[in-house]
Amino acid sequence: MQYQLWVPQGFILGPLLYLIYVNDIQTATDSLILSFADDTSMIVNNSDINTLYANANREIAKLYNWFCANKLSLNANKTKYMIIRSPYSKVDLSDLNIEIHNIKLARVGESWS
Repeated sequence: MQYQLWVPQGFILGPLLYLIYVNDIQTATDSLILSFADDTSMIVNNSDINTLYANANREIAKLYNWFCANKLSLNANKTKYMIIRSPYSKVDLSDLNIEIHNIKLARVGESWS
C-alpha cells in the first residue's frame, strides 16, 4: 500500500501540516539540518576532504532512509552540494562524489575547481 500526503497549494494549513510531517527530520542525521519552508539543507564539516565526503555520503544515506520510511521522495536530480573552502587550498575533487541511492549529485561551482 502506498500513501500520499497531499495538501492543496495555497491551503492555509499547508505550511503547518508540512512542518508537522517533517518535524522529526533532525533525528535522522547527526548533521545540522536547516529548513526554510520546503527547502532543507544539511551541513557537514571536517578539515579532511576525504573524511568530509565520507561523512556527507553516510549522512545523506541516513536522510534518504528517513525519507523512504516516511513515504517521501528525495529528488536527486534537484539536489546539489557545495564545498566551502579557502581559495588557497588546492584539493583535487575530481574523484570525490556525493550520491543519493547510487545517483551522483551535482556540485555547485564544479567548474571553479
